[in-house]
Amino acid sequence: MVLILSSIAMGSTFNFVVVGDTQTDGSGSSVNMSVFPTLIEDMNRHDPALGLFVGDLVGGSSVLSQTVNQWQDFKAISSGLSGEVLPILGNHDV
Repeated sequence: MVLILSSIAMGSTFNFVVVGDTQTDGSGSSVNMSVFPTLIEDMNRHDPALGLFVGDLVGGSSVLSQTVNQWQDFKAISSGLSGEVLPILGNHDV
């Protein structure tokens, strides 16, 4: 919050990106491996200071170890974002 306010007060720009539903339809990997890495590259072209990832980021599972693995996939891909990553959980994510 301080970064945003000081950025606005100083007249500089603050770029951020927002994306949600990076999960698949449940027919394979937990995240959309054919789209998500390319999406990160596209978002980086805007040099974001922050990436808000808003809900349904992984497919989720009734087996905890599978959900943990899905989050590892999400974290591995989203770590390529040039800015900070802030995931906000949705109903599939927990």
